[in-house]
Amino acid sequence: MVNVQEKQDTVENEANSEWVRDNTQPHLLTVNEMLAEREDRYGAFENHAARSQALKEILIGGASSWSHMKPFQRESIEMIAHKLARIMNGDPNYIDNWTDIAGYAQLVVDILEQREVGA
Repeated sequence: MVNVQEKQDTVENEANSEWVRDNTQPHLLTVNEMLAEREDRYGAFENHAARSQALKEILIGGASSWSHMKPFQRESIEMIAHKLARIMNGDPNYIDNWTDIAGYAQLVVDILEQREVGA
């Protein structure tokens, strides 16, 4: 069984690695450099935000099970919606977004499986 904390640490470490320009010369990007790279990859933030919020409203609005979900389930759904919005607003061939979606879903599976074993 995969340790959920290890997966979360891996996701965070991969996210932090985006701040490094290349592997040969570590360089922390300035905020403006990072924002420019993100806009090139994901499109304008304002457009992404609107699409992301619209997706979340569709997914969450009126969903009867939302109030019964645990925070980790809600967060996973919201992060998947966020990643879907990035795909729709930016580069649909950027593999990391697709991998992240699978990762957030797998985190929920792992937690639920751990709870079943411990129950």
